[in-house]
Amino acid sequence: MTLEETFRAIVREEVRAALREVTPAAPSTGTASPYLTVKQAAEYAGDVRPETVRAWIKSGGLARHGVGRVLLVRRDQLEAFLAAGGEGGAAEVDCEARATAIVAGRIGRAKGVR
Repeated sequence: MTLEETFRAIVREEVRAALREVTPAAPSTGTASPYLTVKQAAEYAGDVRPETVRAWIKSGGLARHGVGRVLLVRRDQLEAFLAAGGEGGAAEVDCEARATAIVAGRIGRAKGVR
């Protein structure tokens, strides 16, 4: 394994750990709901786009809850999905992309490239 691959793996694991630690803002009602809207789930997952959460649902990585056009995600299922690294969804790709971008930025600065 090269130094760059090792560094990328470390950064990827740190990104995953940070995603697991993210806690959403408390709802205005004062009680935490076991369900999140797509927007809330996207914020909870580390500021991914709502379209990413919809893709996770469409791929079967997350279960769809709600009635009609109302789309909800269970908080505990989202946490399990993220803890598993987003198996079958975009979380793994997102972590890899973030790790690659961080590594590229670090190497570029070390070589004097901006």
